[in-house]
Amino acid sequence: MYADAVRAGTIEDADWTWSGRDADRPLWPIAVAAVDLLRSERLGRLKMCGNCRWLFLDRSRNGSRRWCSMDECGVHTKMRRYRAARRGG
Repeated sequence: MYADAVRAGTIEDADWTWSGRDADRPLWPIAVAAVDLLRSERLGRLKMCGNCRWLFLDRSRNGSRRWCSMDECGVHTKMRRYRAARRGG
């Protein structure tokens, strides 16, 4: 997918652009971003959410984030922990 994206794309103002009507075209920016991440120093910050199992980049200062989103997964996890503690286990 990455090879197809690079072959069909052009770089304009430091950003990739694609034209045409190829069926895989919507996936090309994702493929390019994935390969860029694999080649970068940010790869060590790639984590899996402890709740929904989605991948996210931990941008916290100390690298201790555990959820993809506090608004969704973090809130639900903390609620379950709170309710379990109130029940006594």
